[in-house]
Formats: sequence, structure tokens, C-alpha cells
Amino acid sequence: MSTADARILAVVTALPPGCVATYGEVAALAGLPGRARLVGRVLAALPTGSPVPWQRVVAAGGRIALP
Repeated sequence: MSTADARILAVVTALPPGCVATYGEVAALAGLPGRARLVGRVLAALPTGSPVPWQRVVAAGGRIALP
């Protein structure tokens, strides 16, 4: 896992219940502005049953972005 991946997962894990953030916001909070697609790739690579609350990250339009 790279440092960028760890920063992204730390930001997503810190999102409190009931709150959502966009992929772009997560990237900016992780110190990676403009890397929203990287956030998507990191979250897509999570194993099934991961405790990371990936569902709290939404697309810019406010919806969960499924493949």
C-alpha cells in the first residue's frame, strides 16, 4: 500500500456516520487535489468485508458511483 493509498483510507475512515464526501473532497483532504479517480481506484480495490466506510464517498452529483 502506498502512502497516498493510506492517506485516502485514513480520510474515508474518519468520515463520521451520516456524513458523505465526494471523491474530489477526499482527494483534497488527503493532500492529493485533482486525484479523485485515484480515490475511486483505491476504494474499488478494497476487499469484501472491509471496515472502511466506502459508501460514504459519493460522486460529484451526490450518488454512489458503481461500476
